[in-house]
Amino acid sequence: MNWRQLEPIDRTHVVWNGRRLLFFGGCDYHRLSSHPQILKTIEESLHRDGVSTAASRTTTGDHPAYGALETQLAKFARTEAAVLTPTGFSSNLILAQALEGNFSAVLMDREVHASLRDATRFLGVPVHYFNHRDAANLKTQRAILGNDPVAVLTDGMFWFDGSLAPLADYVDVMKSGDWLWVDDAHGFGTTGSRGRGTVEQAGLSTSNRTLSTCTLSKSIGCGGGAILGSTTMVQEIWNRSSMFKGSTPVPVPWARGSSVALEILEFGTEDLSLKLHENAQRVRSATNSSRGQGPIITLEVPNRDLEQVRSVFLENGIYPAITSYEGRDSLRAVISSRHSPTELDRLAACLGEWVAR
Repeated sequence: MNWRQLEPIDRTHVVWNGRRLLFFGGCDYHRLSSHPQILKTIEESLHRDGVSTAASRTTTGDHPAYGALETQLAKFARTEAAVLTPTGFSSNLILAQALEGNFSAVLMDREVHASLRDATRFLGVPVHYFNHRDAANLKTQRAILGNDPVAVLTDGMFWFDGSLAPLADYVDVMKSGDWLWVDDAHGFGTTGSRGRGTVEQAGLSTSNRTLSTCTLSKSIGCGGGAILGSTTMVQEIWNRSSMFKGSTPVPVPWARGSSVALEILEFGTEDLSLKLHENAQRVRSATNSSRGQGPIITLEVPNRDLEQVRSVFLENGIYPAITSYEGRDSLRAVISSRHSPTELDRLAACLGEWVAR
């Protein structure tokens, strides 16, 4: 039985194996991938701009829509500059190629996303690990490495349970000249003022040595990625990253759709990131779930219990979003800002039923 093939039918339901089920999965945190205004913009752009520029931005594949979106991203994130990337995953690889040679070592949270792990291969320096979300251990590890600049790599919001990295605490124990590099794929659009991300929520700002990467395929609901930082960083990417220089950019319709999504996040009548937080708190309060802070609730499930978990959720008309990552099987319930109170309460009841067994 294929558990992965799903057909979305509205903002909160999917069809799986012929059944209509309530859906708490994926990362479309605001369901913007099906927002009528965004769909209309993309459809109009498809007819006007086509599917692809069919060339890299450093040759003939640049387009005014890319520059406009980069300006909009920088303004939204309250950073100096931004650069678009083909995907969120590739944003970390591209940034690594541009930053190679700027620091002597990497200090990385043990639980970072795979894209950050892959990015370190381009840096050519020793990689050391600090304990998950542990500023005290980071301080200890940093002291061992001397005074040469290092880069601290972490997720902003961790994908598996919605927990946030204590970014301000990290900055407090870092030394002058160090770099903070945040993969904010899950934090951008969900945390901070109007969804500006974990860097903004921590009271920090992206700068020459504080950088963040994000995806436009999760909370933004479209596709592609971005790197947020300084104008100097953007110039280094254009000059030094072979992956950036040799890649075809995101389709123009996606860029135009992302622009509309940012307008909805920033200026919409409803604060979607605040609504998302309220929805997550409703479920956490009902289930006494203290782990994590974001819109993700995770229950680790022993392999022997997988089928039983699936049965409990299917009996309650909810798709069982089981994930397997680095040897761990978990039920990962992802809440959106579009779920209704009734739907959230159904999830909370189902989670409570399983925990009580």
